[in-house]
Amino acid sequence: AVVEANLQAAVLCNHYKTAPAGWAERRARMQERRAQLAERVRQAREEVRQANEALAAVREAVREKAKAAATPKARERAEASGRRRIEKASQKVEAARRKLRNAEEALARFNTQASLAARSRTWNLGTSLKSYIDPRVYQHWGEQVGYDVLGCYYPKTLQRKFAWAKRQGDAEDEEAVAEGAAEG
Repeated sequence: AVVEANLQAAVLCNHYKTAPAGWAERRARMQERRAQLAERVRQAREEVRQANEALAAVREAVREKAKAAATPKARERAEASGRRRIEKASQKVEAARRKLRNAEEALARFNTQASLAARSRTWNLGTSLKSYIDPRVYQHWGEQVGYDVLGCYYPKTLQRKFAWAKRQGDAEDEEAVAEGAAEG
């Protein structure tokens, strides 16, 4: 979100720059990486399907074994053994689902980053960040969403330059607490 806002400011202020010389190679590497991530998602989906099939097969085998048991004691042993087998198969299904979810998240995150990189390749984001966007706006937003914008997004030189915005935000928080205590 921070990069997107910075990109919009760069476009608004017309901070154009020439495209990087190695953009074609970078784009090719991004396409290769996207293909790898898509393949990971496909494999994870296949693993989920296989794990579900294995779980269904285990359940059916347990059911058949319990039916075939000659005595009630043998049936209990078969059911106890079957519960353990079903539990293990269920754990494998959950692990496969987690793997699929992680692969899908990685692909979505990569697609977002690649799209942003493609849109921002000819815009100088540093100029708008340094000169046109009030750091207090970013600081306030970062506090709302629990993200240290000045510490994590700004380069070290701009962190030093805009340290006042963080101090000012802390002072405003202290004033709000003091006002709340005076009212209460």
